[in-house]
Amino acid sequence: MIIRVSRAGLTLVGIVFGLFHAVLGFASLNLYVHPVGPIIAIGIYLLALFSSILPYPTIKMPWWHGYLAAAAATSLPLLVNPALDGPVYHSYATWYVGATGVLLCIVMVRQQSVFAWLGVVGVITSMVFYYEGFSFVGESGVLGGLISMVVAGQAVSLGVERGAREATRLSELASADLAAAEATTATRAERKLRVQKALENSLTLLKKIVQRKGALSPTEANDAIMAEVALRDEIRGRDFMTDRIRDGVAEARKRGVEVVLLDEGGLDGCEPELRERILGDVANAIDGVQRGKITVRTVKGEAWLVTVVATDNPSDPPTLWLRLP
Repeated sequence: MIIRVSRAGLTLVGIVFGLFHAVLGFASLNLYVHPVGPIIAIGIYLLALFSSILPYPTIKMPWWHGYLAAAAATSLPLLVNPALDGPVYHSYATWYVGATGVLLCIVMVRQQSVFAWLGVVGVITSMVFYYEGFSFVGESGVLGGLISMVVAGQAVSLGVERGAREATRLSELASADLAAAEATTATRAERKLRVQKALENSLTLLKKIVQRKGALSPTEANDAIMAEVALRDEIRGRDFMTDRIRDGVAEARKRGVEVVLLDEGGLDGCEPELRERILGDVANAIDGVQRGKITVRTVKGEAWLVTVVATDNPSDPPTLWLRLP
């Protein structure tokens, strides 16, 4: 089952969630001694928020944008904290904690994890100086509003990255299967065309035999025999029937060599480069046999793709024994 999520919907959710913290900032302006710094911080935050979510068609943002977004997050406490009248724990005056969490989470999800964590370090460091220690950790929302958001963003980022790798792998497998299917279809169509052509040539010869009532000259009789074995090759030879092998077999038979081609599926699914090399070796083997009989055979499920055996006489040991590849 494939779950599809609207990008526009995710963008809208991210913007609305991010705007919530800006609204908290505006609602807290009366809590600041000098609100100018917080107002500037809200403006920087909104600019960083929208620019980090909207412009890019892919999930990964440029490294320089990750740097600027992390710098913007680090600047928020530097602008807001001086406007507070002492440490504040129980109001929304420290809205920037959640805001930096949202902003750095976006940076993390958009594949710039280094800058996201550098932003976390920068925000926490500025808060340590303002609160003069780590007393703020338990009550300021740093753990829940900042670190947990960035950790969640990293989990999402890793999930997206893994999903992208799997999608690429599946796409490559699908492309390979499609290419193999197309190659098989093309091979079958070509084989059908060759058999049809051989049948047409045989039909012409058969008509001549019928017309002459079997009275053929020695040359015509030999042509009939060659046509019969050629048709048999096209039917039983299958993937062996390349132009090179077809010509080599014809020349070998002119030398008096008996040639048997049996393709029983051993080359099905073979890589094109390997198939071409094997068939080239088969053609060379046929060219090298001067007498006797040569059998070229491939069977599905055997350890060797192709076996080539040549003998001078059935009772003698083979003069050639090849197992390819």
